Amino acid sequence: MLLLLLACKQPDQAPEDLDALFHWFWTHYDTGTDEELRAGGANLAPLIEAASQGLVTNLDKEEQDLVELDQPGDPAEATGVYVAGPMACTLEDLEAIYSHVDQEELFESATGRESYDAYERHYTSDFDAYMARTTPFLTWVTTYTVTPVLSTYTAVIDGGMRFIPAGEEGESLVVQRSVLPAPATFEGNSNDFFEQDYQLDIIIPVGSAAAHAYVTWRDLQSAGLEDESNGVQNILLDG
Repeated sequence: MLLLLLACKQPDQAPEDLDALFHWFWTHYDTGTDEELRAGGANLAPLIEAASQGLVTNLDKEEQDLVELDQPGDPAEATGVYVAGPMACTLEDLEAIYSHVDQEELFESATGRESYDAYERHYTSDFDAYMARTTPFLTWVTTYTVTPVLSTYTAVIDGGMRFIPAGEEGESLVVQRSVLPAPATFEGNSNDFFEQDYQLDIIIPVGSAAAHAYVTWRDLQSAGLEDESNGVQNILLDG
């Protein structure tokens, strides 16, 4: 009887509101079916075909508990912001860029300037199996050191990516979810802090190109300004 009930389980309906969709993708990253995520992508695509940015409502404790954290903070302290819009690249191009092991190299070749004081990423799952589509998930750990304004800090990020193939319900899409499991460490006697970071990327094909949304919920203080300030939010969105 239980198997019959599971087989007859109706897909979890994706919302149509932009903010609600960001939270829905966060919670469905691991457990959502391909069918459900394609439906979510179909709802999201028209909302991010034009460039936009702004605030996102906070994660709650239940959403925070979906990821492993060494030192959980109060998710209400992490301010959410997003930036979205069309991209000239295809989904395949963007997937290759986001999954590339040396993000520092890509950034410097694209912009001609350095972004990191130090950068290292290593895969924690089988990259070849992911690209062969024998597994939908790819995972990695990134350790980076930056000096965004005055203070220098080192952070360790647990990252992951999921590929959802095309189906009757919609186009293929790629979802990336990353988290800072423990606060960043600052050099010297800095009063700044970087306590929490939850990141979400959603890439959806649109014609011969793609649309992309990036969301981050962060609890940080940089140069004496906390994440609620317009200055810090602009730094996040510009980055």
